[in-house]
This record gives sequence, structure tokens and C-alpha cells, in this order.
Amino acid sequence: MNTQINELVEKLRSSGEDAGPHCDLSSSSVKSVKTPIPTELYDQLKTMSLVYNKELSCIAGELLEVALQEALECFTKEEREQLETVRKAVAQDEALQHMEDQRYDAGCT
Repeated sequence: MNTQINELVEKLRSSGEDAGPHCDLSSSSVKSVKTPIPTELYDQLKTMSLVYNKELSCIAGELLEVALQEALECFTKEEREQLETVRKAVAQDEALQHMEDQRYDAGCT
């Protein structure tokens, strides 16, 4: 069975020391998530980061990305459409808020 998780683990194994510890943690195309995980799993994640010389956040992000993609595939078409509608509404609200925040007030009020 060749799942996305298997592919991710194989990518970790094959990258070795060449990959270095860094990944994209700050560009506008990524968002950081602070989320609780059980201590035992955190310890495993930390160990993987040391063994494979990669940022803990990078490994966690890659695992979460695969898990979310697989989770989204479990929703019905109607549920995915509802999720997309809500996502677009949130993005529009955020864009409007950003525009409002950036509006120049010459009167300094």
C-alpha cells in the first residue's frame, strides 16, 4: 500500500543530511497552527526532527497537510461544497477587514 503518509516517510528517509533543517515557515503561502498533541507523539516528532535533520514544525506541517487532504476526501460532495462556500466567505471577510485596516486616514483620527 503506497499511501501519502508512506510517501512522506520515504521522502524523509531519502533526504538525509542533504535537505538541511529548514523549510518555508514564513512566506505568505503558509500559515502556522498551534495545536496540542499528546506528549508521547510530540516526543516522537522531536525525535524524527533530530534523526532526519529537519525542523520539527516542517515535519508536523507535512504530516498535517497529508492528514487534512485525506480527511477532506472523506467528506461527501455536498459537505465539500459547503466547506468551500464557508472558506470563500471567510476569505472575503478577511480581505475586506484587511482593506479597512489599510485605509489611509489623512485626518489622523
